[in-house]
Amino acid sequence: MPISTDKISDIIAIKRNVSFENKTDKPNFQKSILLALNSCLSNNLIEKVSKDGLSIVWKIKELA
Repeated sequence: MPISTDKISDIIAIKRNVSFENKTDKPNFQKSILLALNSCLSNNLIEKVSKDGLSIVWKIKELA
């Protein structure tokens, strides 16, 4: 199931009970999520499916 970077960030923040005290906290948190996703992309675990505005839509790669 494809999911956007924004949605992934929101889910992780909720699961970890993270609240953003100022307006720079959320973008910094999203950048760290994006770095982790790009690492997974480099390891051929996920793929970019499309874009939703400025957010990338990802999905787990199918096993061959």
